[in-house]
Amino acid sequence: MKISLLSLLFFILTFTTKPLHSAESDVVLDIDGNEVRVGPTYYIIPSVLQLLGGGLTFRGSDTKPCQLTVAQDRCNIDTGRPVIFSQYVRTKDGVVRQSTDINIKFINKTKCGESTVWKVSRFGGTSGKFLVTDGGHESRKDEIHYLGSELSLFKINSTESGYYKLVFDPSVRIPPGVPRGELDIFIDNGIRRAQVVEEKTKFEVSFVRVNSPSVKRWGM
Repeated sequence: MKISLLSLLFFILTFTTKPLHSAESDVVLDIDGNEVRVGPTYYIIPSVLQLLGGGLTFRGSDTKPCQLTVAQDRCNIDTGRPVIFSQYVRTKDGVVRQSTDINIKFINKTKCGESTVWKVSRFGGTSGKFLVTDGGHESRKDEIHYLGSELSLFKINSTESGYYKLVFDPSVRIPPGVPRGELDIFIDNGIRRAQVVEEKTKFEVSFVRVNSPSVKRWGM
């Protein structure tokens, strides 16, 4: 989905003037200040402090179109694919909170046939980096798990600048050698792919509910 350059400028001026989370609460908020919840769909877009690339989506490569990883859209004005969140430990209110295990899933299927749930995988051809890919599994604490479902548990943490970071740090045991850390962006043959790194990163995001008043107001 695209927005016009003029709409993007209005959007930036509006949301750089207020924090996207509350210091008194662990609840994750969208750009309208509403609680992010299980069920509704959202775009995950880079913070307006960066403006390098667009929202998050799946990208393959010219030679391996179905070796999909989470990546940024090429253009700043692209919002990426909508995602839906689910909780590892279910809560009655369905509110997504910081530092809790969640699954993230693109709602639109791909032509490649794999699950669109995110997971962390070692990605061939990229010097052993651990990237965020397709093919993950949703899981619940009180249910039987698929083998490897722990690699699909992510967290959302707030930052001092008022935005959020996506983090791979499950509250359960993970296989040896798989790093825990923040999601960062690196360039792979011109594609801005998401990887897990153990050091602090500068990649920050915000959440835009699909069909929110802000989306309609600015023509997103």
